[in-house]
Amino acid sequence: MKKKIKLIISIFIIFTLTGCYDYREINNLAIVGATEINKIDDNYQVTVQAINPQTPDKTTNPQAPFVIYTGTGKTIQEAYRSITLTSSRFLYSNHLQLLIINEKVAKEDISSIIDYYVRNPGIRTEFYILIGKDDNILSITTPIDEISSASIKESIENNYKYYGVTGRVTFSEFVDMNLNPNLEIVLPSIELTKDIPTKDKDEQKENTNDNTEKDNSNQKQNSSNNNDKQSNDNNNQNKNEQKNDKSNKENDESSQDETSNKNTESTEVKSKYLLSGYAIFKDSHLIGYLNNEESINYNILNNNIKNTIITYECDKNKYLAIEVIDSNSFIKTKNNNVEITINLKGDINEAHCNIDIKKSENISKISKEIEKKLNKEITDNILNIRTTYKSDIFKFKDIIYKHDYNYYQKIKNNYDEAYQNLNISVKTNVNLIEKGNILEVIHEKN
Repeated sequence: MKKKIKLIISIFIIFTLTGCYDYREINNLAIVGATEINKIDDNYQVTVQAINPQTPDKTTNPQAPFVIYTGTGKTIQEAYRSITLTSSRFLYSNHLQLLIINEKVAKEDISSIIDYYVRNPGIRTEFYILIGKDDNILSITTPIDEISSASIKESIENNYKYYGVTGRVTFSEFVDMNLNPNLEIVLPSIELTKDIPTKDKDEQKENTNDNTEKDNSNQKQNSSNNNDKQSNDNNNQNKNEQKNDKSNKENDESSQDETSNKNTESTEVKSKYLLSGYAIFKDSHLIGYLNNEESINYNILNNNIKNTIITYECDKNKYLAIEVIDSNSFIKTKNNNVEITINLKGDINEAHCNIDIKKSENISKISKEIEKKLNKEITDNILNIRTTYKSDIFKFKDIIYKHDYNYYQKIKNNYDEAYQNLNISVKTNVNLIEKGNILEVIHEKN
């Protein structure tokens, strides 16, 4: 009897210990590190960067560190699945690090992107999200970090820690901004920059010199012989056409090089990505971008600053560099009055002016001047953004909702008008605690 009971229990356990229904072998997967979403006419275009597994000995069969796949479809899901027509492996996005949304899509309605990634259980939502000002950003090759998505991710982290122009916005934070009726969406952006190769610069200079010489020659010949001038002009035109053809050919080659290993084979990289200012939205539509100064001030107001640099003009064309090592801000509201208090702690990291920073009164004077500068700068930024874009990116509506609910009830149905009438005041407190390794300023003799 006991044996029968044990057998029944064993059979029951065997049937309950089933495997994962969606289990896939890793050899059949393509690990996706980043995705770029664009729109071509009425179709979504999805570009994925799949990590290319390398053999231990790269010298025997060198390959690109990643592979770019592109698919199109009426929906994002269809665009993803169409990639299976060209990829031998199933796209695995659970380790996604970056999602770049092209500004063409963002200008239409960025909330359309949310549905697919929220519904998909195979994608974690802690990846970073950016707005792409250019196409095919993920195709670029980068030095140091072979995989460009990893390079971009590290740049986001470093910028957040040491500069503060951009920020780290995860997809889950993006969803929260979109679902909260009191918040507007603000996302970091990225673009591509191209350097003119030295050879092209020299050729441009040569063309300029040639044209100058030709103009002088033509002026001399004009006084002597009109027929000779016409002949020379025809010859010059032929030469210019040949040089233009050569230049166009080299530009085409340069465009191809930026997506290949040739882009990183020299010390001067031809094409690079650039983390730029925040992209700002109104009702889920992209309406513009902040510059670097505005982006830093936005991060200060939202307590997103770990470290940044403030440049203060202490004399004509001479500056002090203040490294901010601690920052916090508080925003209080009462009816239509908004009071912003910012506390900054920093070090003097560079001094070009002849100032005795051993004296506390000089340090106090510098602090007061920087406070005055920041008060005006941040106030002007807020008012300019409010007037130009009419977007409440500084979360005033949400703060009023949380701290002055009675006033919120009065303005919630006509907040755009109330937002324009808010009385905004900024007070900054700057505390300089270090002067660097030396106390005296190094300056020119006499």
